[in-house]
Amino acid sequence: MKIKDSVLHELNAFEPRQFLSLYEYVVMIKRQEPQIRNPSTMPDSYLRVRKLLENCKGCLSDDIIDAKADRV
Repeated sequence: MKIKDSVLHELNAFEPRQFLSLYEYVVMIKRQEPQIRNPSTMPDSYLRVRKLLENCKGCLSDDIIDAKADRV
């Protein structure tokens, strides 16, 4: 709870005009929260890609990062 107390302490020091910016930021964060989806409702393309990659060894994200590093 220490972080929550720290945030509340900082909010007490806000000026009224600062709350509008804070509210807009909170709304933006809430929109960006990932939603857990049921696999049965996922698009067919996603499921086909998962099927194609199920036998691949290693880490695809590392391969992508390495490929992009070559361009920098």
